[in-house]
Amino acid sequence: MNTWPSGVFRPNVSELRDRIAELERELETERMRLAACGVVALSDTPESAARERDMHPDYHSASLDDVIARVDECMDLRRQRDDLRTALVQAREDMIGWAAYADEYFRDKHNLAGDLAAIDAALEKSQ
Repeated sequence: MNTWPSGVFRPNVSELRDRIAELERELETERMRLAACGVVALSDTPESAARERDMHPDYHSASLDDVIARVDECMDLRRQRDDLRTALVQAREDMIGWAAYADEYFRDKHNLAGDLAAIDAALEKSQ
């Protein structure tokens, strides 16, 4: 950098062009980091998550780590929901099986039909 005789800062055009090019490269890297967050956020299966997380290390960021953590949490919650749904279906089938051994009086007294309807409604909502 040069200064004019009066002491006023006079930038070197070549240095400014170099700095602009450097900033443009940094901006492009940040754009790619942002795009990586979006792509990983949409990968909500174990297979797609593994595929989409395989990227150039320059595009990895702390924000991407946050997105990855959230996607993993969502996939885990979905697995838990599916496991609970499976258990509820099995429990419903068991209730029907056990009720076959109970007299109609006890099935009515303990509201088997209402309990089965409540389970059916919960299963319907979980789809």
